[in-house]
Amino acid sequence: MTPPPFPLEHLLVVGALHVDDIATSQQVLVPRASNPVCRQQRVGGVGANAALAAARFARDNAQKLRQHIAFAGAIGTDPVAAQLEATLVEADIIPCLQRLSGCLSGRYIAVMDATGELYIGLSDVALAESLDATLVPWQTDTNDCQAVLMDANLAEQALAALSLQAGDAGIIQVAMSVSPAKSRRLLGIASSLDLLFCNRREAIALAEATFPIDAGIDQLADALLKRGFRQFVLTDATSPVVIHSGEQRQYVQVPAIDSARSVNGAGDALAGATFAAWCAGTELADAVRTVGLPYAERVVKGLHEAPILAM
Repeated sequence: MTPPPFPLEHLLVVGALHVDDIATSQQVLVPRASNPVCRQQRVGGVGANAALAAARFARDNAQKLRQHIAFAGAIGTDPVAAQLEATLVEADIIPCLQRLSGCLSGRYIAVMDATGELYIGLSDVALAESLDATLVPWQTDTNDCQAVLMDANLAEQALAALSLQAGDAGIIQVAMSVSPAKSRRLLGIASSLDLLFCNRREAIALAEATFPIDAGIDQLADALLKRGFRQFVLTDATSPVVIHSGEQRQYVQVPAIDSARSVNGAGDALAGATFAAWCAGTELADAVRTVGLPYAERVVKGLHEAPILAM
C-alpha cells in the first residue's frame, strides 16, 4: 500500500482518555514496604497519547500543511473531566467528548522503578468501553474527518460500528492494538483496516495460534497477514520495527537510548506521530523512521511528556 493519495488534513482519534497517576521510585522498590516516590498526574490513555503526538506533529509542520486533530472519547462528570478537556484544547486538539453521568473518569496508576521501567500498573479505564459509536462526530465545524485512528480500549461492538461508518464514508481506517487481551477485538475489522500498530505480544494474541514468546518476528508478521491485516507496523522493544506494506516488508532500526526516563506512552507516541506523518503523505517506513521513532524517543527521554494535571 502507498500513502493516502493526497495530504489528509482532518484526522480523528477515538479511544481512551483518562488520568495517568505516575509514581516513580527513587530507589530499588521493596515489596510490601513503604517506598519513597515522586508522583505526578498527567493526561493519559492510549488514544489521548496518540492524539497528543499527532497534534505535536501538526504544530511542528504547520508551515507546510494544516492538519486538524480531533479526539473522541468517554469521560466522567467528575471535576477532573474538565481538566482533561482543557488540556486537549491547550494542545490544539478538538475535543469531542461523551460525558457519562455519575461516572468517574478513568485512571491508570503506574509505579515505575528507578530505571523508568514499569514495575506495576493498575488500570481502571473501562469507561472507554462505554463510548457510544453512534455519537462520534465525523464532522464538526472545524474538522471533516478523512482518517480515523481507533484504539482497542473501545468495545468490540463500538470498533465494528466505527469501522462500518468509516468504510461507508470512504475514511482511512487505522487501529492500535493496546494490549494482548484487547487486541483480539480488532480481528473482526482486520480486512477493513488500512493500517495496524501492534507489538510482539499483541501480534501473538492476534495470530490466534500457539507461538512462543520468542517466535521469529517474520513468523508473527506472516501470521498477521493470514488474519487479514494487510498493512502494519510491528514493534519489538529495541529490535528493528517491521513495516509491512503491500508486497514489501522493511525493517527500521530503533535508535539506542542511553538516558531512558520512562517508557510510559512511548508506543502511543510512535503510533500517533506516524499516523499523522503518513496521512500527510510520507511513505510508511519513512514516517516510522523519521517521525514515529524520534517522537517515541523524546517520550522515553522525558523531553515530551503528556500535560500535567493539577492534583
